[in-house]
Amino acid sequence: MSPDAIAEKGLHGVMPLPEGISKEQKERYAAFEVAVRDFLSGKSPHTEESIRELVDTINSDANYIAVFGNALNSALNEAPDDRCDEIAAEAKEILLNREFSHKIWFKPPHVLNYDRFGRKVTCSLEKEYSMLETFYAIDPEHVAKPTTMLFNSLTGSIAGYLMEYVEGVPLSKWVPRDDLQAMDVAHQIISFTKKLQKRGLAHLDLQENNIMVTRNGVIKVIDPYGVVEVDGKPAHEDNNNNKDFWETALRNDREYAAGHCFSIIASMLTEEDVRRSEKLHEDTSALQGNGAPKEASAYLLTEIRELRAQESAAQNRKEEAFRKFMDEEGIADWL
Repeated sequence: MSPDAIAEKGLHGVMPLPEGISKEQKERYAAFEVAVRDFLSGKSPHTEESIRELVDTINSDANYIAVFGNALNSALNEAPDDRCDEIAAEAKEILLNREFSHKIWFKPPHVLNYDRFGRKVTCSLEKEYSMLETFYAIDPEHVAKPTTMLFNSLTGSIAGYLMEYVEGVPLSKWVPRDDLQAMDVAHQIISFTKKLQKRGLAHLDLQENNIMVTRNGVIKVIDPYGVVEVDGKPAHEDNNNNKDFWETALRNDREYAAGHCFSIIASMLTEEDVRRSEKLHEDTSALQGNGAPKEASAYLLTEIRELRAQESAAQNRKEEAFRKFMDEEGIADWL
């Protein structure tokens, strides 16, 4: 399809452009879509460098998401099945490490069969995308925004999807700026989980690498399990086996959320905590060294015992702070 034909149709694909766009803008978007599509399909003289330069020409335009998504969708639809993974990888490479005003991320297909809670579950990208849409509708502040589903028309399968790129780090690598920010992130995790629990929804993999934290200390949840079957039967079929599975899934989400909050609260070290830890390490190393006088060894043993007692008391205080936090959040029964 030529740029003129695409512009006349107002662009095609699964993510339409908003109303009120001028003919000149449509023509610009259409030319860009065709260039990217033809490059990905191997029909264009463009190099990857020239396509990157072309991408830069609209990097301040939020409609870029729809245009690039449609171009990728078109390329996938026209490609033989054995080229789809290669096309997806090329598209991802074009986008990698780009500084756009509205970032996107291509999520390729992944293994669809898992063992979960001792059950065989089958997942699909289509369901995963649908779950992400549902979660985003419930809590847009704390869920990475899904933008475009990509289909391969030759196989009738989902090729992948585009989603918001989160500028941040996984919870596992996040270091709070201060105690106030730490408690705020813990509250966000509980708030998101409570919203899902209230609706009987489960993320199913709410581990720390699926919770991103932005530079501003805002969590963004990613990668839910899109479960379509449990032990070969429809996942949402109303039977006792599936009821048990979803009850376990909901409890697992609660335990993950509570565990994350405990880790955050327990990591809130005071200066006293730091000094005690350093002194304990220093004394232990000295005691283990060779040639320490007997009197010094006895003194070190006494000091180590005292430091360990203080450390235990500090841990008890943190556990009490965690229980208080859970009480204040109204979820003490999650423990």
